[in-house]
Amino acid sequence: MGLYAYGECLPYYENKVELDTEKKDKWGLPILKISAEFKENEMKMRKDMKKQVAELLRVAGLKDIKVNAGSHIIRDSTHFVGTARMGRDPKTSVLNAYNQSHDIPNLFVTDGACALNII
Repeated sequence: MGLYAYGECLPYYENKVELDTEKKDKWGLPILKISAEFKENEMKMRKDMKKQVAELLRVAGLKDIKVNAGSHIIRDSTHFVGTARMGRDPKTSVLNAYNQSHDIPNLFVTDGACALNII
């Protein structure tokens, strides 16, 4: 039996997704360059998830439980949220306060990619 637990990665300012100007896909389009890491919060959450999974299986009546921590690769089944940073300055953000692209007229981001940092 296999059971996987996933937790939220906090939206750290240093974490970002960009288009790689050097590498292209098979259609010649730039691929994503992901610069992100898990930090103390995520590592503590991993420890807790491991403990909770073991307890869940024990309560369900399973015996001889072996919990494997697995890898903590940030791209492993990760759904990036907050990678389209909002701000007033196009040099430090991709969207304005209305989720509209600074660079592409009439482009609005309407999913969880926007990350509010306009204060």
